[in-house]
Amino acid sequence: MTIYKPKPSDGKVDVKKTPLKAAVVVDDVKPLAKSKTTPAATVRVIQARRRRSGLLLVGCIVLLVFIILMVAAVGSYFLIKHLATQKSHHVETAEVKYYEYQRSDVMSHGERRRVQLGSFVETIEFDDDDFAHERLDVPPILESRRSTVVHDFEKNLTAIVDRDNERCFVMQLNRTAVKPPRSFMDLMIKYRSGYYLPDAEVVRDNYKVQLPAVDNIESFGFYIWFDCHSYETYRLVHDDAGPRMLSKRSACELAGDSYCLGNSGSSQMMCLKITSCM
Repeated sequence: MTIYKPKPSDGKVDVKKTPLKAAVVVDDVKPLAKSKTTPAATVRVIQARRRRSGLLLVGCIVLLVFIILMVAAVGSYFLIKHLATQKSHHVETAEVKYYEYQRSDVMSHGERRRVQLGSFVETIEFDDDDFAHERLDVPPILESRRSTVVHDFEKNLTAIVDRDNERCFVMQLNRTAVKPPRSFMDLMIKYRSGYYLPDAEVVRDNYKVQLPAVDNIESFGFYIWFDCHSYETYRLVHDDAGPRMLSKRSACELAGDSYCLGNSGSSQMMCLKITSCM
């Protein structure tokens, strides 16, 4: 009779396999049991963080676009101003004597006598390249306000810039009282050499303000836009009714204001009064 004896190697294999299987089962089950609610909470946290990150990114983009637009607008303004000032121009100052004819009761037959009213110094600026415009700085004379007068010979317009009250008035250019820039500049060259400007006769006229203010002043040309784009700008039309007494309680707030256009090399100087609004 043969008795089977197990080999030492067989016994060792059985002992080692059993504990290993149990350990693997225990380790696989316990983590699953403990993490039943963890995935949902983790997903919510991740979504909230993504939402906040997205809003922050959109805000940064909007702010960046706003900054770019502001820089572009400011840069364009200063570029235009730089180009305008870089154009070849000529600046002069001149003394202007002005007078008007007044009726005298002493003189017969309704004759008028010439009365010298005074003098003032104005600053004149021309374009040397195309003589397309001229700009005059006129001090307050008679009862008028201080102003800058811009004559645009291409658009056939005149602008009165009242910087003290931040407003502009645009009217048709009066070529009778305004010499062409080239002729005016020739006169200024003579003035520098000792030739004085002729005395200017004051010509008074009445104008009405056309309401409301002009929305788009680009149609008036670059030169007027350059001086008036920051101010309220109104059109002026001739008042054919002639001179009349102004009511102190006039509904037109601009009525009663006066402006002199300075002397542009002619024998006349226009001084206008705003009589009403229309």
